[in-house]
Amino acid sequence: MESIDKITLLVALSLAIFMPFSDHIKDAQLKLTILVVLGAYSWLKILFFRLNKIHWGFASYLIAALVVLLIMIGCLSSGYKNIAGIYFSQISVVPLLAIIGIALNSSFLKPQFIAKGVFVSSALVAFLAFPYDMLRYHELIIGRLNGTLAQSNILAVYISAGLIIGFYWLVTNTYKDKKYILVAVEAYMLFMVVLTQTRFIVILLSLMALTYFALSAKKDKKLVVIAIATILFVIGSVFVANNRQIGPKAIDNSISYRLHLQSKAFSGDSIKPIQHNGTDRLMNKLDCKNLRQSNDLSKTCDRGFIFTSYHNQFIDRTVQFGWLTGIIYIAVVALGLVEFYRQRKTGVLLALGSAFLLIVLYYFTNITSIELELLLWLLLAKGLSKRLLKN
Repeated sequence: MESIDKITLLVALSLAIFMPFSDHIKDAQLKLTILVVLGAYSWLKILFFRLNKIHWGFASYLIAALVVLLIMIGCLSSGYKNIAGIYFSQISVVPLLAIIGIALNSSFLKPQFIAKGVFVSSALVAFLAFPYDMLRYHELIIGRLNGTLAQSNILAVYISAGLIIGFYWLVTNTYKDKKYILVAVEAYMLFMVVLTQTRFIVILLSLMALTYFALSAKKDKKLVVIAIATILFVIGSVFVANNRQIGPKAIDNSISYRLHLQSKAFSGDSIKPIQHNGTDRLMNKLDCKNLRQSNDLSKTCDRGFIFTSYHNQFIDRTVQFGWLTGIIYIAVVALGLVEFYRQRKTGVLLALGSAFLLIVLYYFTNITSIELELLLWLLLAKGLSKRLLKN
């Protein structure tokens, strides 16, 4: 039975490398269908075979409360789009329940297998990204790499999760016989992250690497050389990403743009304890007619863009499902960070926890997708497995 769970996990991770057969809408529908099937299997496996293996404590009750609330919201919602989501905002009740089910069922697998799965899927995404852009768009969109995830920022954080795991394997000599292959793959993935021109992720990766070097330099002098290489990489990224504005004014505009957008989440109609119209609630509040008070948001609307997120996933979940669900969602994520920190000396969990931290920090600044939400919950459930499982 464990082999089926492994296949389920690998198929779920492979959603990130699916190429659209004709357009993004059909691609999203296909991904959603596969995700729901995998989620249904995972929940059936949990309910009939693994319920007695769950340790019922604070973490378990918190996730159970979140699941019950989501089911309640799904039952109250009217219309398929509200429950399942729409193209612009795919993660509504059904996809999120499927993702949680897959993640919880996968938490019974060894962390080494999960790490391998995440690394391979992120590496494949990185290798497909450039040819995909050339074949579909015939160029890099606005000078940035999008790849099969069709969103530069999501692509950057997804690849970076695998980068962190590969880096852990390198510094711990986990795969000595494949060291040079791993270095080559890591270098290519790093280059792909730079091509996405996602400033926040490049800065986060650099800070994480430098923190590691600062803590470990006394143990191994060669890390000083690697640290210098990292600094040179950061400086070099500035020149490679010449299509992106990186001046103080551009950065200030980027921050104020997000703050203006996020402030709109709490203006107008109040957020109820339980929102029962899911995705539509999020999209209605983000309608351009409600965003005209801010000049920078008006400019985006005038260019024909549609807002699908507040550039903060915790706010998105709160607006979408209600403040009660939002609080529980944030609490589960925070608990995951605490547990990863407690287990930071437990082998590969350090790498998984660092990847999880990267995604959590990214969630404060940008949009998400099915693939990235799945990755977040997969890492989260593994980090909480010591609390969730009896053995």
